[in-house]
Amino acid sequence: MAQQINLDLLQSFDPLAVCPLARDERAYYYSFKRALDVTVAALALVILLPLMALIAVLIAIDSPGPIIFSQKRVGGQRWTRDSFSYWQQAIFTCYKFRTMVCSADPSLHQAFVTAFIKGQGKHRTPTGPNTR
Repeated sequence: MAQQINLDLLQSFDPLAVCPLARDERAYYYSFKRALDVTVAALALVILLPLMALIAVLIAIDSPGPIIFSQKRVGGQRWTRDSFSYWQQAIFTCYKFRTMVCSADPSLHQAFVTAFIKGQGKHRTPTGPNTR
């Protein structure tokens, strides 16, 4: 039996696959890592809760609008079955404290990033009416 299945063949069944299907010989590693991640994150959340509450109050006092900003982002999800695994593209919602004004025009940032990707922009610190 093959130890790995070609990415093109896998994508014909799952278009969101981003790596070939391979025999998973380290399943215990991912299980342990996931348990450790959840434990450390829960502990950090409890410890940092007073600081996060203070940040939320300061944001509410500083400017009107929502305290929490949410945005769809692209990530990965690991799929395992019968000791084989692969990574699949997944969209998730990221939550963070709002660090910008609510009425900011996103087209300015989009134009800057587009020019930067095309090699036409220079790396610089943003300036303008929406920066402090």
